[in-house]
Amino acid sequence: MFFQTPLQRVLRQWEKTGGRLSREMHKLREYPITKRKDAAAICRALGSARMAEEGDSVTMMSPLFALLSLFQTVGSEAAFVELSENGLPHLRRVLRDRMASCSEDEVNGLMLILKILAMYGREEDADLLVEAARAPLAPDGYLWSVVLGHVNHERPGWRKLCDGLRSPLPEGFLCIAYLDFVNDLAAHGVIDDHPFGSPEGVQKLQAWLADRDKDRSSYAKSAAAAIPYLPETSRTELGELGRSHPDVGVRMQAAWADAKIGDPDGIRQLVQWCLDLNHSSEACDLLRELGREDDIPDESLEPGFQAKAEMCSWLAHPNEFGRPPDEVALYDKRELFWPPTNDIRSLWLFKYTYNPADADEEPDTGIGMVGSVTFALFGESTADLSPEDVYGLHCCWELEANRDSRAPEKRSAQEGRRILAERNPGFT
Repeated sequence: MFFQTPLQRVLRQWEKTGGRLSREMHKLREYPITKRKDAAAICRALGSARMAEEGDSVTMMSPLFALLSLFQTVGSEAAFVELSENGLPHLRRVLRDRMASCSEDEVNGLMLILKILAMYGREEDADLLVEAARAPLAPDGYLWSVVLGHVNHERPGWRKLCDGLRSPLPEGFLCIAYLDFVNDLAAHGVIDDHPFGSPEGVQKLQAWLADRDKDRSSYAKSAAAAIPYLPETSRTELGELGRSHPDVGVRMQAAWADAKIGDPDGIRQLVQWCLDLNHSSEACDLLRELGREDDIPDESLEPGFQAKAEMCSWLAHPNEFGRPPDEVALYDKRELFWPPTNDIRSLWLFKYTYNPADADEEPDTGIGMVGSVTFALFGESTADLSPEDVYGLHCCWELEANRDSRAPEKRSAQEGRRILAERNPGFT
């Protein structure tokens, strides 16, 4: 009897007896598809009589949804080719059959199919992406940004996608995702007729730049990024709206746009933001993008300044506090052999403070680390811990994240300090 992989056994059993494929797949956890026979087993399951009995449903608990994740864990060329040639046709059929009349519970599954088609990069699938966008399928779905992000200027089909959504422009968040997509094409010089240069497009850009709702400031930022690629007659008003926007990120993008079209004042403004801890990282990146690295102030390139700026940028991310800290100060700095990366590196600890909205509340304080993985262990690396304890906690956390065998069963400052002391004499 030929050897069966764990995935083959699960799929064979499901084809014979049915049951909850999603539950059995979950037991395999993150299963890399490196063997062609595993990829072939997926394709066989997609076309099996059992799948036909189950129907084309792509709800979260459906068998089809359970198989979709495997298309994203391909680890060899042979497996990729097998899934591309014999797996994608099943996904295309489901998408065509379901996107016009899918239930609300199936939208995420169909968007996942779109993501997979975009990832595999077959030129013919660009037509399907356009068709789905025109249906429209989930026009407010944020996954459209991921889908279109996979079809960059180096992938086949980008022209079909660019022209297929040019007129009329899409609605909802899909329109923002499309704007980011064509901005990237314009930035790489592969198009010289920006789709938002039309009267309809300029009107949309004006509306986003005029919108002062902070929750939609990213829309205004994307609009400002389009300015250099538009007809000259459209730039003046859009630039004024960008420069007067309350969000600093939008104003920086507008300054970048000014610099891009030759206005030296845009460079001067970006140089000033390079010296602002809360915005230095982004301003430096924008100057590099413009090819103006020499204009970045020496002070903002000093390692300690960059580390503090990176901490501020991380804390301000929408997934963290969503804004820069009210206070940030160096808590400790040293060079250590860092077990998670197995090398010697400079590490910084920063104490941050967020003042409360109400006077009777306590400030939110903590300690974050820069030098390896920039992170703050909220609720663990508190401001009353010693530097050694904080380094110990971060060491344990990174080892866990790396699935390193040296990671202790339970994360603690004491265990982390012990691990660090083994390679850093005098660290206690």
